[in-house]
Amino acid sequence: MTLSPLALASIFFLLLSAVSATAADLKIVTRQSVNGRDSDTSIQYLSSSRSRFESGKGVDNIAGHRIASIVRYGDATNRNFTLDLDAREYTAYESDKRGIQLGANSWPAKYTGGQLDIWIESTDTGEQQEMFGHTARHIMTKERRVPGPGACSTGSEAETDGWYIDYSVLPEWRRPTHGMFNIVVGFSGGCRDKIEVHRSGVELGFPLKVTTIQTQQVHAQHPDTTRELLRTTSHLEVIEFSETPLDPALFEVPADFRQVKELTMNQNKR
Repeated sequence: MTLSPLALASIFFLLLSAVSATAADLKIVTRQSVNGRDSDTSIQYLSSSRSRFESGKGVDNIAGHRIASIVRYGDATNRNFTLDLDAREYTAYESDKRGIQLGANSWPAKYTGGQLDIWIESTDTGEQQEMFGHTARHIMTKERRVPGPGACSTGSEAETDGWYIDYSVLPEWRRPTHGMFNIVVGFSGGCRDKIEVHRSGVELGFPLKVTTIQTQQVHAQHPDTTRELLRTTSHLEVIEFSETPLDPALFEVPADFRQVKELTMNQNKR
């Protein structure tokens, strides 16, 4: 199973890790939609050593609860807090620099399917425009996912039309390690493919406006066919990019919040 374009866009926007910097505090408001339907507006607050991410109501949670995630970045480990802003409760844990909770059980990846080759080519059109006081480059990206024999992944093709600014505006920890975005693939039924990524073309940047059209093979509902194509258009746009000092209280847990082992809303999902 491949994640939806909206889920990919969210993770695409959030799962970036480290490099060096003298960036100011940032507030970034992002709006996402799929197939022209309004979806979610999220807010990121970024500082040199802390971050806060807030999702809107009804996104990846139940009962319309608003969720905020706070991370305090240390030299060796990070301190993570997840706040339910409506229930006024929170959880806390330590993680390594990859975001993996300390003490969590981990096992080496066991591949039970075939191989999924992902081909990514990014081309700078040469067009530029000023966005939020920064020069944005217009980059077109093509991606092909090709499952090999025995693979549990489905094939897909995607074209992304995007405007990107240089990563130097971001705090150090928010920049990608190799100048590219992480690849996200989901699998189901206990099947896991080996993934090989082949990249070419220009380095991207931080996305301010991105439209992706994806055509994906899915299992057909009719028994006389094996595959059908699903076409999805997702859109991500930064609608506010503010470089002003942030209130330090944004990165603190309010005194009247109650610490719990697990958020009540997560218990209700079971």
